[in-house]
Amino acid sequence: MKMSKLLLLLLFVGTPNLILTVVPGVPIHIFVYVQIFFSIVYMIYNWGKFTKKCMFPTILISSLVIYTVFQVMYINESGRAGLGSYTLFPLMIFFIVYVNYIRLDSKKGTKYKIFVQNIVLSFYLLDCIIAITERVLRYNFIQMESIFENDNMYFELLTFRSAGILGQQLQDSLFVATVMLFLLISNIRYKYVLWLIGFIAILCFNSRFATVISVCYFFLHILINKNISYKKKSLIVISSIPVALVFYNVMASGVLGGRFLDRGFDSSDFSIDTRFAIFNLFVRLNLSDFIIGISQNAINRLLFINNIRIAENCWIVMILKYGLCYTIPYLILLFYSIFNKHFNNWRISYTLFFTSGFFIIASSNNSLVVSQVPLAVFFLCIFSFNNLKNVYDT
Repeated sequence: MKMSKLLLLLLFVGTPNLILTVVPGVPIHIFVYVQIFFSIVYMIYNWGKFTKKCMFPTILISSLVIYTVFQVMYINESGRAGLGSYTLFPLMIFFIVYVNYIRLDSKKGTKYKIFVQNIVLSFYLLDCIIAITERVLRYNFIQMESIFENDNMYFELLTFRSAGILGQQLQDSLFVATVMLFLLISNIRYKYVLWLIGFIAILCFNSRFATVISVCYFFLHILINKNISYKKKSLIVISSIPVALVFYNVMASGVLGGRFLDRGFDSSDFSIDTRFAIFNLFVRLNLSDFIIGISQNAINRLLFINNIRIAENCWIVMILKYGLCYTIPYLILLFYSIFNKHFNNWRISYTLFFTSGFFIIASSNNSLVVSQVPLAVFFLCIFSFNNLKNVYDT
């Protein structure tokens, strides 16, 4: 129990902004390796419990860990261990939490879920507060390149993006948007206030796609919620019009989300072009590249040839680095963990709601292969928020 709580704290304490604020210059990846190391040791020490309670995912995780080690040794790239850690640690922490939970009685189990939920909500609020503070001060606690690309003050205001506790806007916006999805279907007090704080934070991150999807899922939640009468739904939709106008004026003034109105979803936008151009990388791969993956140097050459700075699709990055030998079993493990009733007690309507929202946003960038937090938070929310009544029930 103590080890699972320690791993939960390590998950968030090991985020860039928190580390670099306390210990400037420390290599971030060290904390990722510490997390995965303790997780592996814990699972080996409790191997009997894991194979008894969740044999299939345990075997798959073990196989993928071994494959990751093989890839690191075979291709001689230590960076591959990082990608393996980012993708496997979230699942490992989920099953560690689950195995600890099922050993408890009902009362202690509820307290354990509340503890996990409070940890998630605490860092959610911390991330939002840091994002809003950075926006107000127009200063990133972690200095990033290309923030002040132009001396024009208005352009600077439009393009400024908060960094949050993860130090990268897309990762932070995915983390915040994930918790927002679960807040909508929970019975947590002041959940709409918490959701609104998260929405303001996403505007501070200047993440256009996460902004649009969050708004769409908010209205989807309103429409399918059986506890809200037709009259109230109509009132909410009508009252949202002046609210939308207020937010539009705020964004137009450059106070929040300026990048959204400044560029919109213009096809000439570099970031949008990159998301489509990345599929051209597969044209230059042969069959063995698809199966076992290619080296980082080879990936860099492909990106350079196709004039792509960053591969902004987590699934393509996974295929390029590890091949289908890793990606297919990983996706099986991922969706098995989400939809298996032993690990997920949500109704299917719930599961489809938060799973579709999460993966739509996650697939628009590479966050899942460069940070362990968003996916881990997704699974921790599945675990800790599902002790509440289904708000879509009559």
